[in-house]
Amino acid sequence: MRTFANAKQLLPMDLVTDFSWIGVAGCAALGVAYAAVLYAFGKRSGIGRKSRAALAMLRFVAVFFISFLLLSPMTKRRVVETEKPVVVLVHDNSRSVVLTADSAYYRTGYLQNVEQLKQSLSANYQVEEHSFGGDLQNGFNRKFDQEATNISLALNQIQDIYKGRNVAAVVLATDGIANAGNVPQTSAGLYPYPIYTIALGDTAIRNDAAIKSINANKITYLNSQFPVKIAIKADKLQGNSARLTVQKEGKILFSKQINYSLDRFFTTESVLLDADKAGVQLYTVRLDVCNGEVSTANNVQTFAVEVLDSRRRVAIVGQAPHPDIGAMKRYLENSETYEVETFAADKFAANPQQYHLFVLHQLPDNNPSHNTLVTKVLQQRIPTLFVLGQQTSFASFDRLQLGLAINAGSSRSDEATAVVNPSFSHFSADNDLWGVEAFPPLTVPFGNVQCGSGTQTLLFAKVGSVQTQRPLVAFAQKNGVRYGFVVGEGLWRWPLADYSDNGSSEVFATLMDKTCTYLSAQANKQQFNVKAAASFAETEVITLNAELYNDNYELVNTPDATLTVSDGHGQSRDYSFRRTQNSYSVAIGTLPQGRYSYLAKTTLGGKTFSQIGNFVVQRLVLEKNSLTADHQLLNTIARNTGGLMLYPQQMLQLPELLQKRHDIRNVMYSRYKYSELINLPWLFVAIVLLLAAEWVARRYKNEI
Repeated sequence: MRTFANAKQLLPMDLVTDFSWIGVAGCAALGVAYAAVLYAFGKRSGIGRKSRAALAMLRFVAVFFISFLLLSPMTKRRVVETEKPVVVLVHDNSRSVVLTADSAYYRTGYLQNVEQLKQSLSANYQVEEHSFGGDLQNGFNRKFDQEATNISLALNQIQDIYKGRNVAAVVLATDGIANAGNVPQTSAGLYPYPIYTIALGDTAIRNDAAIKSINANKITYLNSQFPVKIAIKADKLQGNSARLTVQKEGKILFSKQINYSLDRFFTTESVLLDADKAGVQLYTVRLDVCNGEVSTANNVQTFAVEVLDSRRRVAIVGQAPHPDIGAMKRYLENSETYEVETFAADKFAANPQQYHLFVLHQLPDNNPSHNTLVTKVLQQRIPTLFVLGQQTSFASFDRLQLGLAINAGSSRSDEATAVVNPSFSHFSADNDLWGVEAFPPLTVPFGNVQCGSGTQTLLFAKVGSVQTQRPLVAFAQKNGVRYGFVVGEGLWRWPLADYSDNGSSEVFATLMDKTCTYLSAQANKQQFNVKAAASFAETEVITLNAELYNDNYELVNTPDATLTVSDGHGQSRDYSFRRTQNSYSVAIGTLPQGRYSYLAKTTLGGKTFSQIGNFVVQRLVLEKNSLTADHQLLNTIARNTGGLMLYPQQMLQLPELLQKRHDIRNVMYSRYKYSELINLPWLFVAIVLLLAAEWVARRYKNEI
């Protein structure tokens, strides 16, 4: 919210009304008529001529103002407001700041300097304060408890928040240890304001070894092997050695001696592990501690892998070759969750029951043999994603009665972009999906698209600047089988635009993953389904969701549902699911590191349903992996944006440095301020006084 240093009136107050000035003349005429009837034509024997004229004037003025207020008059005043320049203080609130030898200073003296700086700046600037760790937050709680440092995200969000504001400078106080997100951009001209960096932390290299990172697939498959790449670094430990081990449930799966041959040592070890047990498996990577290490917490890390019994087989069947098929096939082939095969509609000869999901592109069409395949897939109750386009026979599609009807009376088409439906509930339309709104338009059929009562729209169609209620991507369920619909063609453009805008196709991949996962979840085989992530961070609120289907495979949530969570020591806690729109959800808060199992139960129609599962909670050690401050990064950011890098002891020089800049000025805004006349209390007082004076005079003349 903008606040202003002062507001100055430039012009006298004007009076305006929504009605024409003929209405004002009417108010005057009403006042004259009222006064004339009362005093000119009425018999007032006890009142002289001059007194009647005075009383008539009082009545005229009172009636005029009362009737004039019915015209909703307003005062109009032009004011000029001056906005102070804004100085944005952005504080690193992560653990690495206080994990150094100077931790006492950063909890006391440094914070006192911050308060003095704010007071000095507030005389000439509007000071606004934020802090960051893994994300940006308003204010600064001074706890230094964040488990990650994402400098790039903080700078980008500050730029978005203060776009169009009169920003004098951004003051970034951090140690420069960026362990989350992208590498901060340091290009000159990227930010429209100077960034002054306050260099926290210690750049000294100390004796320490750490497991820098662990790269492993989140999902693998039973009875297969999966690779794990472990990065190890060691500083000032040349000549020492340590044993690296990988363990699961106390059993050592891999062991190797690491010799620190250099003073600045770095290596990666590739390990091949066996997926011999289904479910979520927790692995511990440990590096022995050498004498003199300043930190031991970064010598141990855990990671989790979800081992699935089998992959989901997907058949993509197309009416004809199309780039949309290639885009979907490339995503599915890059995901270990799916085995994908593509077919021309007239070449498909396999048994549909071999597949968990069908993607039918531009089918059904006008070819009877193609439509026979569509009928067979539906009869065998296999989840299906329909991608509808110009070659689709919409009349044949409507006859399937799957929860979506398209009345396309001609071959005309529209270009429509996507708008995310925030009320969609079948799966989480999280922040990663909102990027689809910037994607190029799809070619959609021109006509009326109607959704059945059980159909939910994930993406609405936006034609030009008009957002419609027509679905672009929607989902339905019939007889316990899930169906998806993409009403348009041109999907191949989306991963290209995603990569061009974001440097990856993560948004498109998320959309495809959530769509295919939801459709192929085999809701028709289990009436009670609990959904939980395979792993959570130690600081993350753990949430589990559940769905319950009746015998007609309709979602219900009338029965109570309970959850029991047990840790590895036999301790358990009971929770109750809360009802959402048509399913269940429970948030159990944060849990310490470890492996947990859960048992969910409910009863419907005299039948008891239960589901068991497990998840792991992992400890975040990002802030302990490296404690060497990166002041070179901070100096580069400051230099390229026209700012300067300062040390904490120099931060109180900042007001003087800003005063010397010639590009920092107050900004003046001119605007009109409107106030309703009826809100002025003195006007009511005046009317009451007029009527009171008239009453007293008439009372005095015995005319009342």
